[in-house]
Amino acid sequence: PGAAHDAAHVSVIAPHEAKGLEFDGVVLVEPGAILEGPAGPGLVYICLTRAVQHLSMVHSRPLPGVLRPGVVG
Repeated sequence: PGAAHDAAHVSVIAPHEAKGLEFDGVVLVEPGAILEGPAGPGLVYICLTRAVQHLSMVHSRPLPGVLRPGVVG
């Protein structure tokens, strides 16, 4: 195991737990499902703004229009 392997760390947290934190990389899972909740837009905003270097979205259903590349809300 090299230094990169030793430094690897993954945290799995709920969107509300990420408020005020920053991460090198963020994977947002099923953003459409988060948007459907009562605090959805705010929670998705928190997720989208936590990534310092890399942001990925993983989804099995279509992304909401506001999250599709090239679509302006």
